[in-house]
Amino acid sequence: MTRTSEKMVRVSRSNPCPICGKCDWCLVAPDGSAVICPRTPSARQAGQAGHLHRLKTEFAPAKGPAGHALGRPLVSVRDFGEFAERCRREGWHALQKLAVDLGVPLAALEQLRVGWDGWGRWWSFPMRDASGRVIGIRCRTPAGRKFAVKGSHNGCFFAPSLLAGHPERLVVVEGATDAAAMLGLGFSVVGRPFCRGGDDIVTGIVRAGRPPEVVILPDPDDCGRAGARRLASNLALYCPTVRVTEVPPGRKDVRAAVRAGWSAADIEAAIGRTPPVTARFGSSRVRPRAYP
Repeated sequence: MTRTSEKMVRVSRSNPCPICGKCDWCLVAPDGSAVICPRTPSARQAGQAGHLHRLKTEFAPAKGPAGHALGRPLVSVRDFGEFAERCRREGWHALQKLAVDLGVPLAALEQLRVGWDGWGRWWSFPMRDASGRVIGIRCRTPAGRKFAVKGSHNGCFFAPSLLAGHPERLVVVEGATDAAAMLGLGFSVVGRPFCRGGDDIVTGIVRAGRPPEVVILPDPDDCGRAGARRLASNLALYCPTVRVTEVPPGRKDVRAAVRAGWSAADIEAAIGRTPPVTARFGSSRVRPRAYP
């Protein structure tokens, strides 16, 4: 063994490898600062033991009642952008499984900069403000449980590089996985954190990018429709054409509809059948003449 591996302990079922998730062969430093994984390549080789992966000690795992790693940071995350990039670099190997589980293209998850936190064993979805800065991390476990890293602010899910190109149409959906589904079909998309969240961020994006058209695709429930109508009324002050389009009947959200075969051509047809909304000024409904 190398000098590095002599200080490490073997992984087990109660403490699996934070890099590959396996329960054998890999080695972990007692303070959680490094991992030697023979399965996942890195820029540094640790002799015959495998590939060396350096991790920050502030993200060492806390232990639960049964001895399993909870993956909660020992200190609050101060730089969500750096944390998101660390998860993305460390977790590229886990994205393929997530893409298959969700039924979305791997490239769409990469565009959203989705990562994997090996200590906590959850996927990380960066939440951004209108400028594209990461202001929080939404987490999703393999079992589908969702939560946020402590200190996160609710933001939206999008690829800043796509919005920088000033798209002709911006599609607004609910959640990160719906955003990934629409990205996979070639749309420029923003995912809201929930049905009534992220209005100010979406409005900021629209005011900065000035897309000629915005299409909102809410979840087909009362809360989703109400949130979409409110957002659409606000956006109509800054965008000449705003539409609220329904997903096909019987589908719980955009991703489910896409998995069931709702194609880009179907979405284009649904958008074409949807009349634009109008802006609200007090009790009257008028269309503004200018868009600041």
